[in-house]
Amino acid sequence: MRPTLLSISVLFILILIACSQSNTKENSQEVTFSNDQNSPMFDADSQYKEENVKVLTEDMLEEWHIEALNLLRDYQYTDALILLNKHDDEISNDIELITRSKQEVESENPVVEVIKSHLSKIKYSYDITTVNYFLNNINNKLNKITSSNAGVIVGMTKEQVLKSNWGEPSNKNVTKSTLGTSEQWVYGNGNYLYFTDDILTAISTSD
Repeated sequence: MRPTLLSISVLFILILIACSQSNTKENSQEVTFSNDQNSPMFDADSQYKEENVKVLTEDMLEEWHIEALNLLRDYQYTDALILLNKHDDEISNDIELITRSKQEVESENPVVEVIKSHLSKIKYSYDITTVNYFLNNINNKLNKITSSNAGVIVGMTKEQVLKSNWGEPSNKNVTKSTLGTSEQWVYGNGNYLYFTDDILTAISTSD
């Protein structure tokens, strides 16, 4: 009887040891999984970052974006703006600003401040050949305008002012007296030029 009891006791001890090892292994696995979730390699914001990409590629454009860019390429600014105004999304807003910038920079008397204002409001960067071509073209022409016609200074004639980046005013107020003729040229946004007998005598800006 004693050998039989001894065998049963040994078997029982072996079963307890096996159960203990199994529990230890399970606990170890749980700890490992938990550490993976909290490790520096785990990026809980990865999906958020992917959804907030700032550089846009061509596959992100909708059909009307592509159509507007084609219209812009063909100098059909009005049609492009009409199309873009039907859509209230950020890419459409960017393309509208590019369109208005291109339209202004290629006008007879481009206003540098207006172009810079449009460009400063563009939200995204673009890895798109067509968009970057337009932006480079606008910036090159803008640099040419600002370098060759840096602005106006007192002493300029009216003709020189008209050839500068100030261009034609939106309104003129003329006053004639026995002392001569004085003019106020109004450019909007608080910008004015004052002439006496065709010579620029004062500059007033909103800055």
